Amino acid sequence: MASDSSLKELYTTVNEPWYEEFYRIDNKSDNNLAQNRSTSTIMNQISDILLQDTDEDIISCQEEAAIRATEKLFYDILKEDCSSQNQQNLENNGGDGNEKQFDNNSSSTSGLICTTDCSDDGFASQIQKGTEEAMKFIPNINELLIDSSDSFLFKNKKEYNDGHEERASKQIAMFSNELIRNEKYEKVLHFQGQEYIEEVIALRKLMINESEDKPKEIKGSKDSNTMVKKQTKKGLTGDLRPLLILCSQAVSINDQNTSNELIKKIRLHSSPMGDWSERLAHYFVNGLEARLAGTGSEIYCKHFSSQANTIQVLMAYRGLFAFCPYDRVALYFNNQAILNVSKNASKVHIIEFCIQFGFNWLSLFECFSKQESTPPKIKITGVDNPLPGFRPAQRMEETGRRLADYAKSFNIPFEYNGIVSKLEDFNIDDLNIRNDEVVVIFLPPSQKLGDETISMDTDSPRDKFLKTIRKIKPNILIHGVENSSYSTPFFATRFKEALFHYSSLFDMLDANMPRDNEERFLLESKLLGPSAINAIACEGSGRVERPETYRQWQARNTRAGFRQLPVDREVLKKMKKLVRKIYHKEFVLDENNNWVVLGWKGRIIFALSTWKCNDD
Repeated sequence: MASDSSLKELYTTVNEPWYEEFYRIDNKSDNNLAQNRSTSTIMNQISDILLQDTDEDIISCQEEAAIRATEKLFYDILKEDCSSQNQQNLENNGGDGNEKQFDNNSSSTSGLICTTDCSDDGFASQIQKGTEEAMKFIPNINELLIDSSDSFLFKNKKEYNDGHEERASKQIAMFSNELIRNEKYEKVLHFQGQEYIEEVIALRKLMINESEDKPKEIKGSKDSNTMVKKQTKKGLTGDLRPLLILCSQAVSINDQNTSNELIKKIRLHSSPMGDWSERLAHYFVNGLEARLAGTGSEIYCKHFSSQANTIQVLMAYRGLFAFCPYDRVALYFNNQAILNVSKNASKVHIIEFCIQFGFNWLSLFECFSKQESTPPKIKITGVDNPLPGFRPAQRMEETGRRLADYAKSFNIPFEYNGIVSKLEDFNIDDLNIRNDEVVVIFLPPSQKLGDETISMDTDSPRDKFLKTIRKIKPNILIHGVENSSYSTPFFATRFKEALFHYSSLFDMLDANMPRDNEERFLLESKLLGPSAINAIACEGSGRVERPETYRQWQARNTRAGFRQLPVDREVLKKMKKLVRKIYHKEFVLDENNNWVVLGWKGRIIFALSTWKCNDD
């Protein structure tokens, strides 16, 4: 006799109305059930049903009927467009599809595709025909590359949007491996001696003449046209820093009314095209407003995802070389340190963290090419943060191709290794350091590492990073530092320190570069402005601008196990002579506690030093 579970399962499948009554009788008494003759008859019927699997037969028949109906519909549609050859094949294989009978065990998939012939040849011919029909609906790949200047889609998008706001056009992203070079901007990077001085002087005159010939506006600036009107109406305000400090105090206590009033006053007299105070106020008030709205990290991430391209960076470099000695002094200092440590070496391995574009190594290749001895093989390993988007290593790859082309132009044996990783997460094994290499580690001022306010561990990310590179045991460590102290977690103090630091930078640019100079605008809008906004508007891990003084870094390097090297007096003498000869008299270059310090009007802005492991 079937069990209770079998009876329940049968009920869910057959769902006969008499089953419920029978099951109630079965639960009352098994003895009475056995004596009931009518019940025995019912049980015999149930056993027959279980053995015959009638439910499966019914379902199969229903599926077969549905399949045949679907086949008939598709066949009638395809029959009109069939070629004569396919029609002949269908006739040879037994009819028009209506007469075809399927076995219960036949494949339903093959039946849908081929209703008249399930042999291999017929099946293949039907697949071929279906493929040809489907290809008619697939557009050509050339049609997907849209020219927005001459496209029906773009000319009529208002009609398709039915009056709604127009959407930004989306086009296929095209990536190119073309080498990005520009000799016009690069030549100033590798000139030496008197040739460099003559080039800088000529470039400075050229840029001043270009600025005088331009209309008093840089394309893309919305505030430049309104600046003169605002000053004539309200009068020249002079130094805007007191208003910025008052506004920062109101923002720090979340005084919305006072903050908004002061922001409006500052905006009346700030502009990205004014004097240094107005330009400084323009970016700082943007930072205060972003902090008040809580959108600082969003604004900085947007800037990070649309950073300056290669040509813009080259233009900014050219402007700095023409009017500011910082980068030129840093290049000369770095090159001399590498040349001194690599004498008689056959292989030199340079590891640069935050390598970015790699322009700074062009002059080093030239120095090696001018040596009397055979130049060594130079291997450069670049470590940098991944870029946002689908190609996080795009800039790293472009930098490698550019450096390889630089080396080839000077006949220097070259190898490049690009590593896309956060500085605190990089793996020493990825550097591929060999025993016969002279290892040079370069830490530029642009490196972004967290401090003690980021991590509650014993060692901060900066100390951990220094201890990691100490394990490499480099022959020399070249360390560049942006000298400032606006890394404190207290906003009011941090704002004042940042204000003083960026005041020196904007004042230095205003005293040396024309106000409507394009290179200056790029420096301020792509580099200085976003960095200031990050320091003001962001907190926690979103605040990556955390500079420290060179004395604080000196203590960190010493704790990590490095020993500071003295400054080469001959190198220092040549750098001082260069600064005095062609740059503004307010620039400062001196040596302090084995650091080469550079500043403006007595305030130290950058510092450079060299280090070795203390057990060497």
